[in-house]
Amino acid sequence: MPAELSSILITAPSGARILGPLTALLEPGSLGIVGASGSGKSTLLRLLAGRLGDGWSVKGKLWHRGRAIDGKALPGSALVSQDAQSGLDPVARVGRLLRWAAGETGDVRATLGSLDLDVDAIAPKRAAELSGGMRQRVLLAMGLLRARQFLLLDEPSSALDDANAERLAAAVSLWSAASEERSVVVVSHDVGWLRRHCGSIWVMDQGSVHELNDPRSQPRFLSAPGVAFESALRRLEARP
Repeated sequence: MPAELSSILITAPSGARILGPLTALLEPGSLGIVGASGSGKSTLLRLLAGRLGDGWSVKGKLWHRGRAIDGKALPGSALVSQDAQSGLDPVARVGRLLRWAAGETGDVRATLGSLDLDVDAIAPKRAAELSGGMRQRVLLAMGLLRARQFLLLDEPSSALDDANAERLAAAVSLWSAASEERSVVVVSHDVGWLRRHCGSIWVMDQGSVHELNDPRSQPRFLSAPGVAFESALRRLEARP
């Protein structure tokens, strides 16, 4: 069952409109979201994960299986933030973190292996002992282990080299293929990665959202039109 955003309008504690109004379905499959900094991408992920925090105003409804999700995370969701430094307890043993994420059903060894990590080598280490790229992959593994229906990724490849970014894509694809009801939402500035690995792309600009059902097609507007998709994409691809 997809999640549904119905007339969602998000306002920051300062009173500034950050997103919307937006009405859309989060269908099973992979959705990439791209846009300039401050366009509302990460705010949308935090809404889905129930992590907007105090002072934020949300009008409209987020629905799942016919029930309104007010201020809570989508059931079966896991958010992987882009800040691996703060996303992991630096003094915790990696093995303990992974066992917590896996619960009773997750396969820690297979999940780590899909990201080119050796569980026997890293489990005894503390998170602070890992390199930035390795911490990012551990955080991604925890997300893959925890998520049951919605995997929410914020700049997941930012600390990865090209080879590990492609391993991530393969691991996410394998997770998604395990159930026809699973959805992956990826926020990234890496337009090429999104085009290669996402079935749909949204471009966000000043709180407006444009949808590209096929990365080769023309967009349709989901909210108040801002810039055209290809113009926005060219600007983003031109940035260093």
